[in-house]
Amino acid sequence: MFLWKLLVKALPLGSTLAARGLISSVTCRRCGGQEDAIHLLLTCPFAARVWELAPVLFKPCPSSVQDPFSLLKAAKKMITLPPVGLSLSPLFPWIWWHLWKARNYLLYEDKVWSDSEVLDKAISDARSWQLAQVLTPKQRTPPASRVIMSPLRKDFVCFVDAAWIATSGNSGMGWVFQDYLGTPIHHGSSSRPFVPSALAAEALAVKKALLSALDHELFHLQVFSDSQTLVRLLNAKESTVELRGILFDISFLRLRFISLSFNFISRLNNVSADSLAKSALFLLNSFSSNGV
Repeated sequence: MFLWKLLVKALPLGSTLAARGLISSVTCRRCGGQEDAIHLLLTCPFAARVWELAPVLFKPCPSSVQDPFSLLKAAKKMITLPPVGLSLSPLFPWIWWHLWKARNYLLYEDKVWSDSEVLDKAISDARSWQLAQVLTPKQRTPPASRVIMSPLRKDFVCFVDAAWIATSGNSGMGWVFQDYLGTPIHHGSSSRPFVPSALAAEALAVKKALLSALDHELFHLQVFSDSQTLVRLLNAKESTVELRGILFDISFLRLRFISLSFNFISRLNNVSADSLAKSALFLLNSFSSNGV
């Protein structure tokens, strides 16, 4: 919900309230500059110090950001450095959230958070959110690479999954490529609104993964999905009215592979692709009132 309010300029910042005639002062409590969303989250000296400390690559450049949408577009390009442990979850929404909270604590309770406190709180919340997406029942299961990977020709392996919300039709898709030894070599994600069903989302995820595999010239591929229904349809080369267009596209793409198989995998062994799909869905939901 916070990101949605940011994008539709509904956050009660100085510039927003002044535009509605509710207050006369639009200055930032910290630096005296004009308080708007870009100032709060990026250009205020306090925010700049937080970003300077943030362990990420490709931070947004203030000169290229004109509004919240361009800020979000730039932020989505950021990569969190490995020591943080957030390879499957974005950090920037949590930094923004805690910059907003720090502003409110200062304004309404006269409490001051340091730049390092803001960053520490953001990283902690991001880790907690990521952990919540990948939590599985507490039982010992062998790693996915040892359970299902037995390629005969040293094929590449692709784990694919989708996340879908029935009330909005929003979907997120994720895929992870490994070599025949189980070493990750590439991963990707995508999102799409107005998807009619969970099964359609799973099929779209497979299509996206195949396109990515072709882009990376992975022509010997074993695809693993936790959707038994989809795997059955793909192997039987059958279709449904709902999936006809997507499965037709997949059948066309499979002609470009030297070898391609579709296999079922349990959800417990598909957590990496599942986390990517949920992260993509999280970002898509940020654009709507149904988001977090």
